[in-house]
Amino acid sequence: MQCLQGVGMEVKQFFLRFVAVIIVLSGLIACQTQKAVSHKEVAEDVEKKESDNPRIEFAYKLKNLLQQEKWEDALKLFDKLPPEEQEDLQIQNLKLSVLISANKIQDAEKLANLLEKENPENIDILFSQATLALATNNAKKRSEYLHKILKINPKNIVALTEQGYDLYSMRNYAKAKKVFLKALQEEPKHTGALLGLGQINYIENNLANAEKNYELILEKEPQNVMAMAELARIKSETNRMLEALNDMEKVVSLDAKNAEYWIDLGVYCSQAGRKERANEAFKKAVALDPQSYFAYIYLAGINDSLGNKEEAIKYYKKVIELYPKYYFAYESLGVLLFEKKDWNGAGRAFIEALSYAPQNCYYALMISLCYHKINNPVKAKEFMQKYIRTIDRTKNATEYFLCRLFVDMFGETDVYNRIMKEKMIEKRKRMMFYLGAFHEITGNRNIAEKYYLEVYSMQIPSFFEYRLAEANLALKKK
Repeated sequence: MQCLQGVGMEVKQFFLRFVAVIIVLSGLIACQTQKAVSHKEVAEDVEKKESDNPRIEFAYKLKNLLQQEKWEDALKLFDKLPPEEQEDLQIQNLKLSVLISANKIQDAEKLANLLEKENPENIDILFSQATLALATNNAKKRSEYLHKILKINPKNIVALTEQGYDLYSMRNYAKAKKVFLKALQEEPKHTGALLGLGQINYIENNLANAEKNYELILEKEPQNVMAMAELARIKSETNRMLEALNDMEKVVSLDAKNAEYWIDLGVYCSQAGRKERANEAFKKAVALDPQSYFAYIYLAGINDSLGNKEEAIKYYKKVIELYPKYYFAYESLGVLLFEKKDWNGAGRAFIEALSYAPQNCYYALMISLCYHKINNPVKAKEFMQKYIRTIDRTKNATEYFLCRLFVDMFGETDVYNRIMKEKMIEKRKRMMFYLGAFHEITGNRNIAEKYYLEVYSMQIPSFFEYRLAEANLALKKK
C-alpha cells in the first residue's frame, strides 16, 4: 500500500525539497519580471522583457531542465551566469538545491557549510542542511536543523510538517500528531500536514477523521493522487469497494508511473472478484518496477487463482530470485509443483522453505511425502529421523508423533487420537491431511479419502493442505 513511511517517506520529503526549488524559481521569475515591467513607463510584451533579462531567461531554462530531471545540464547553467550573479545568495541557494536533487551530496555539503557560515539564520540554507541530513541518514543533524528553523520562526509550516514526518517515520505517532495539528493551526488546509495527520488517524483506526483529512485535501486539490489513494484504502476497508475501485482507477489514470498505485488497484480488483483486471494491474506494476518482489507475489497469486499455473510458477520463482528470504514463495511454489506431480521440484521448494522456517513441521511432512512420491522411502525415513530430533516433544507432542509416523510407518490410531485432542480446528484439519497421505502411501486409498474429506469439509482454504486434499478428491472423481 502507498503510505508515508520508510523509504516512501524519504522520497516524499526529497520531492518536497525539489518542489521548493521550483517555487523559488517561480518567485525569482515573478520578481524579475515585475522589475522589468516597472522600469518602463509603457508595459511591453512580457515575453520580450523575459528575453531582455538574463536572470529571467536563466530561471526559465533552469525550471525546464529540472522538470525534465536533467541535473547535469541544470548545473552547467550556473557556470554561464556572470560572476556577480553567481555570487548572489538567491542563486547560490538554487544551486545548492539542484546539487541535492542531483544527489551530489559532497559538493552540496561543501556549499551548504560555506553559505551557512556566512548566513547562519538563512532559512533556505538551513532547510538545505536538513535535507542533506536526510539524504545521509543523519537523523540527529536533521532534527537539529529543523529545530534551528523553528527557533527562528516557530510557525514555519514546512519545518513543522517535515518534523511531523520525521516523528512519524520513527513511529512516534503521538508527538507527530501534535506537530501536524500545530502546523494545521497555522494553515488549516496545508496538504502535507493533512496527509500526515490522515495517516496517523488511519493507524489509530480513526477512519472517519482520516477520511475528513483526505477530503479536505481533495477540496483544495481535486487531483491529489496521494490523498485519493489513501481515501480509496479507507473505502476498501469500510464496505465501499466500488467507490474504492473507481478512485484507484482515477489515481492510475493521473499517475500511471507509480507501481504502488497499480498494486493497490490490483488488490482491490482481486478482492472484488475482478481477477482479469487485477492481473493487468499487477503486470503493470512489475513492468514499472521489475525489482518489486511484492508486486510479483500478487501477480503469482492472481495467476494461480485464474488457473494459470505455469505463469504462477514462473512468478513465484521470480519472487525467490528477488527476495530469497520470503519463504512463503517456496511454500506456494512447492504446492504448485506438487499438484503438477513434479515431486523433485516440490521437494526442493519445501526444503528451502524449511531452511527459513525450521519449526514448521508441515514443510518437513511435505518433504517426506515428496520422497515417497519418487519411490524413495529410505530417504523419506532418513530425512524424518533427523528432523524429529529438532522438535520439542514436551511442547509439541502431536507434531512429534505425526512426524514420527513417517519414520515408524505404524501407530496411526494413537496419532489420530492425539490430533482429535487439539483445540484448534484448523490445526486438526491440517494434520488430518497427513494422516490421509500416510494411508495413501500404505495402500489404504479409501481411508485416505475419508481424511481428505475431513479436511475438505472445513470449506475454508486458509492452509495449503486444503487445496491438496481437494486436488486428491478431484483426482478420485476422474
